[in-house]
Amino acid sequence: YFAFENSIQKGYITEKLYSMLSFPIIPVYYGSLEVPAITKTKSYIKASDFSSPKELAKYLLFLDQNDDEYLKYLGQGLKNTYYWRIKRAAADSKEAIALRHQVFEKSASLLPLLQKAGVTIIAGTDAGYLNSFDYPGIGLHNELGLLVKYGLSPLQALQASIINGPKYFNKSNEYGSINPGFFADLLLLEANPLLDISNTQKIASVVVKGKFISRKELDALLVSIAEKASTSKFKSLE
Repeated sequence: YFAFENSIQKGYITEKLYSMLSFPIIPVYYGSLEVPAITKTKSYIKASDFSSPKELAKYLLFLDQNDDEYLKYLGQGLKNTYYWRIKRAAADSKEAIALRHQVFEKSASLLPLLQKAGVTIIAGTDAGYLNSFDYPGIGLHNELGLLVKYGLSPLQALQASIINGPKYFNKSNEYGSINPGFFADLLLLEANPLLDISNTQKIASVVVKGKFISRKELDALLVSIAEKASTSKFKSLE
């Protein structure tokens, strides 16, 4: 949740904002130096860090597109591994954050050049469950979207996931094709991902080790997983 306050002056915090800070709300503020010190979440957004209201709005829209709903499928023990990274990132300076973004954008811009040069690109290289908020499953779908965003075609992104991985591990005779003797792990979609890579998330059903699982069964599995995760024996480190 976000709370906006547009009437703060340097060295002054309104009662309205102060009362909001007693809840897990991220303040968007301008001016007061005391806000970072008193926020309950130790997180905040300073409006003056953005070049214009439009840039601030773009950033808020980006945050609104996060996948935090997937946290409910993770046990507390796993979620606890996220917090040290969150604290480390929260302690970074504005310059360090800007540099991190620059490095990411520069690295991503090399993707189409690497593809053109014949370098094999493999999806899933940073989709480990220990990477904070890079969730198992959806993390790979998001990565495919980023591959396309930064210059690969939907076909090339899919090949990075389906073809190139097995080829690298010398498993092309077991994965990456629908043939006798290959592992029967299939994803059945409601729309063509070659037209829009986000269609990989429109899952109608799956086949796992030759067993068909319908959309209804998948939804029931998600409910069951969320229930088990909510009863974790681990305590939150927040």
